[in-house]
Amino acid sequence: MTEDELITFIGGLDGVEVVVAGPDNGAPEAAWGDVFFSAPGERMPFATIVKRDYPGDESSRLDREGVFRLNLGIGRDALRERFPAGTEHDPAALDRLFPHPVYAGHGWVSVLNPVTTSDEVRGLILAAHARVADQ
Repeated sequence: MTEDELITFIGGLDGVEVVVAGPDNGAPEAAWGDVFFSAPGERMPFATIVKRDYPGDESSRLDREGVFRLNLGIGRDALRERFPAGTEHDPAALDRLFPHPVYAGHGWVSVLNPVTTSDEVRGLILAAHARVADQ
C-alpha cells in the first residue's frame, strides 16, 4: 500500500479525524508532513504515518528515499500475541511488521512501506480503529 492509499483507507473509516502536521496547526517543524489518525475527541492517535527519523528513533532509517513507517496502536495484549518475548525484528526492513522501536511497550506495531503485508496491515488498522471506537 502506498502512503496515499493508507491515508485514504484509514481516513475513510467511520469517525476518523486526519491531521497532517504542518505550520498551520502548530506542529513542530520536525513533524511536518507526518499524518495522525484519531477518533473524535481523542488526543492520542491510533495510527500515524511518519516519514523521517526522530531523535532517539532512528532505527527504521527513514532517511532513505521514499521510505515511510505506518505505526498502529493495537494494544499490549495483541502486540505480545503477535511478537512473543525474545523474537528479533529488523526495524529497518521494508514490508515486515515489527514492534514499534520506541512505543512497543504501549502496544504499538509498525511496518515500513507495506506491500505483501497489506492484507494483514488492513486487519491491524481495523483492529486499532475498533479499539478507539469502543472507548
